[in-house]
Amino acid sequence: MRTRWPFRVVVMLAGAALCYGAAVLALAPVERKRHPDRALKLVPFDAQALAGSAFVAIASNQSPATLERAGAAARRALAREPINVTALRTLGLVAAARRNNSQAEASFRLVEKLSRRDLPTQIWWIEHEVARESVPGALKYFDEALRTSPRSSDILLPVLVNAMVEAEIAREVRPFLSSRPSYFRQFFIQATDTTPNINHVATLGMQLLDRQSADDRDLINRIILRFGRDKKFESAWRVFSWGNGGKPFGTLVNGDFESPNLFSLFHWNAPENDTLSAETSAREGSNVLYLVARGPRGVASRQLLRLAPGQYELSAQVGDVPDARIDRPSIDVECASGSKQALAPVAFPPSPNLASTLRAQFEVAPGCPFQWLNLRASSSTEEETRAWIDNIEIRQRKNR
Repeated sequence: MRTRWPFRVVVMLAGAALCYGAAVLALAPVERKRHPDRALKLVPFDAQALAGSAFVAIASNQSPATLERAGAAARRALAREPINVTALRTLGLVAAARRNNSQAEASFRLVEKLSRRDLPTQIWWIEHEVARESVPGALKYFDEALRTSPRSSDILLPVLVNAMVEAEIAREVRPFLSSRPSYFRQFFIQATDTTPNINHVATLGMQLLDRQSADDRDLINRIILRFGRDKKFESAWRVFSWGNGGKPFGTLVNGDFESPNLFSLFHWNAPENDTLSAETSAREGSNVLYLVARGPRGVASRQLLRLAPGQYELSAQVGDVPDARIDRPSIDVECASGSKQALAPVAFPPSPNLASTLRAQFEVAPGCPFQWLNLRASSSTEEETRAWIDNIEIRQRKNR
């Protein structure tokens, strides 16, 4: 398979940063414990110091003079320690910089045999495979590096995620993820949050994530929220439906508050607000949703609906609603794209002691495929107000 230009560009542009970053990661312990440059002044023939100093030198400077000095130092290190990985890797980089590909390959193959955990070597092979236009080959080394070096994720995952702008790359990544490697969860989190194309991540997720696993449901929810953030509600609905096992839904989800809210967006969710909250609590043998306010009116809980154009009737049971209108919660429906109202805010009827029924009619117009059902609450004083709602139903009215 031949690479397309975005993958090559992403990896090649990252090449210098990859090499330098890998050098820092690989040699950080050496620099802290051995200080190769200082060691050379005290023990000029120390193999580790010679090799480490040479590698650090060419990680950021590949001038002919630096390459010559680094190569000579690496050879002196090998004369004292024939299986010195850092020295062999340095000779490979020197050969590669001089366009001596066969010698570079030979050096890096030897390093591979000696150490499967050498991150700079794995990064060199990634760039080498990309230059050969072999996506599977490059991904093999991505996988190997991410499995064997936890520190590599900071360098490699952003490159891999950005490359997934191509559908072909996403397809090729799947076999490596199917075994759920150690970086599986970190990959999905970073890919979902930062990828230029969330569609490819969603496709991978629907192929590889387990809907019965709480950890994986968290990743599914993350994908749904990313689609919501991008206002791609149809795609969010597709993943949400899959996450729920493809079960058919009515006009809204969990209107009686008896089920857990596994996913945001199409389940009840509360915007972050220090003065507003929504709490599910047992009351007289069933659950109700308490809307709690300690400040000005705002959305305490909401759910994204997918109602077809038409006439609807909304009903609900409410209780503990104060007499003062300013402190009563309200319910409304608005288009998710734009601020057009389908149902203007309807205040809960006062019911300080007994439950009351709330009813309202509204119309969803064409061009409004998704709607927010908002539950708003407020408190006109510094004291907390609480009112509950239960058994919310939305029914489509038949044309007469």
